[in-house]
Amino acid sequence: MSVKSEPRPAATIILLRDTMSGPEAFMLQRTRSAAFLPGAYVFPGGALDATDRDPRAARRVLGVSDERASAQLGLDSGGLAYWIAAARECFEEAGILIASNAAGEPVAPERAEALAPWRAPLNAGERAFAELLEAEDLYVPAPEIVYY
Repeated sequence: MSVKSEPRPAATIILLRDTMSGPEAFMLQRTRSAAFLPGAYVFPGGALDATDRDPRAARRVLGVSDERASAQLGLDSGGLAYWIAAARECFEEAGILIASNAAGEPVAPERAEALAPWRAPLNAGERAFAELLEAEDLYVPAPEIVYY
């Protein structure tokens, strides 16, 4: 029996880095108790949620407008939410904060670590990613998130 489902808007982010022995990709392992793909290795990501479309979050994105993001994705509008979702999911799932200050300078690792207490309320839906960005005066550096 085949179960059909509607695709949901989602964003997945692939984190890469160069090393002396070649490029490395960051992956997570799903818990063995997960209902979907237990134990599988995955890239951080997931469905867009309403907070990804929050105008407060959109004001906290550097370097890409909604018009440009939407054009890249072939959408009429709302494309910027995918960049926001990618950054949010990466922080929620992996604790890796893709953020900068207003000048585009990356957040220092020790500051990013200090923001870890935000993860639980974000994952529980008790806080919005836009709240974190506003409270900590952070921005999503959209040019660092490349659409493929």
